[in-house]
Amino acid sequence: MLDIIRRSCFGHKKQVISTISKYLSYLATFTQMPDRSDSIGRGKARQTEGRGGYLHHGGRGRGSSTKVPEGSDQQRTENSRLGNASEGRRRKLRDLDEDLNLTPLCTIPRPEIHGDSGQGNLEIENLVCIGSYSWMDGDIPTILVPGAPRVWTNKTLPYHVEHDSWGFIDQNACRFPLYPLLPLFKAVEVGEGELGEKEKVDWAEVDFVTDRNNLRKLLRWVSGKARGKQDFRIDTQLAGKRTVLFTRFEQRVIAMRGGSGFGSNFEKVSTKPVPGCERTTGYHRIVKYNIDGLVLVVRFEVDACLEDDKVPNLEPNQPEVDALSGSMAGLAVSESPPFPPEIPPNDLNIIRAGTAVSQKSIIELSTRSKSGIEWEEVYPQLFLSQTPHFFMATHKDGEFHTLRKERMESSQMMQMQEKHDTKFRMLASALRSIQNLVVDHGKNGRLSLLLRERELKVYERESKGGCLPDDFMACFEDKA
Repeated sequence: MLDIIRRSCFGHKKQVISTISKYLSYLATFTQMPDRSDSIGRGKARQTEGRGGYLHHGGRGRGSSTKVPEGSDQQRTENSRLGNASEGRRRKLRDLDEDLNLTPLCTIPRPEIHGDSGQGNLEIENLVCIGSYSWMDGDIPTILVPGAPRVWTNKTLPYHVEHDSWGFIDQNACRFPLYPLLPLFKAVEVGEGELGEKEKVDWAEVDFVTDRNNLRKLLRWVSGKARGKQDFRIDTQLAGKRTVLFTRFEQRVIAMRGGSGFGSNFEKVSTKPVPGCERTTGYHRIVKYNIDGLVLVVRFEVDACLEDDKVPNLEPNQPEVDALSGSMAGLAVSESPPFPPEIPPNDLNIIRAGTAVSQKSIIELSTRSKSGIEWEEVYPQLFLSQTPHFFMATHKDGEFHTLRKERMESSQMMQMQEKHDTKFRMLASALRSIQNLVVDHGKNGRLSLLLRERELKVYERESKGGCLPDDFMACFEDKA
């Protein structure tokens, strides 16, 4: 392995040392202990079966695979976070201080917004789905576009569900650690929006590209709700003149559940896959919207959807489907968490398969062993992705007996919106402060936000690797 890294660094000693250090740090993300994911009450372990559509290769055109150039500066900088993992290494945690300068640049103060602004509740406006994808299980990083969430079957209660064994915390970083944001952009580039139509995005007009998880972390901080176990880090980069890219930084990308929790298996038992997506392990949706004058592109995972609101399945070219079927014959879905490969994958393959799903049909699922909903956590999750349905199942030792369904337009949800309005305004204010700081440091700046002991500090990263390949960064340049 050292020979591979040394060749990729062209013999430069400092680069070899840096690359080895980052390589070892990524191994630590394959760990034994659970962590909080972007879902309520569990990290998601999808263990499904099936086939896909057809595979595309080539350049950056529609339905292509994306390849990071061999031996490029990008690859040498980012060949950092993969390799064979031993069971001992999987127990380690990635350090939040990794690759950061010792001295912070500044501390970002919590925004202060008092009382009723007299403007009514802050609303998310102009929401549109601009893309979606599902991860395919397997050693080669592959996404199905548009993919599809699993379909809620409305199974009659009560029924028993086995314990979860493991789950993804950040599947994007696990399956494609070189550029965890890249699947988002590829799904938008080659796919369609909610109604199966191509959505054009003026990336130069976007203020933030982020996972919903990052927004939730920042919201806990501005609300004063972030506790010691909720310290976090978000890596940033300026794209174009104003767009800030947020990349999740997780100390683990996989959590071993050790028989605790039922959420993932409840989802599997209570839903069914869309034809063509049986072998997928998680559906991600990408939306663009305005909030308090900011334009956000937000990626989030969807647990399920209602059966009534699906667009007819994508019909791929049959000869290519037959070729794909031959290449994937005998492929089975893994029942255990993936190990990092020997060298970082630099190909992201695209399969055109799945079905476009209406925003009004998507569901967030949650499981609890006692009644009651943690609205402080649940409502922001639903609001920041505009997920209209929330289903909470209650169980005793895996025997599920009660299901509570809530809708965004319910009176309960309206009360929650009013209660959280000031917090969402504080979040928007914090985003503007972060944007100004990132813009001030320019395109060569590499800043990271680090929350520790309830203080959000800004650090410079030592490495200059980017969040995306250079050709995708060009999308943010003003064409005027």
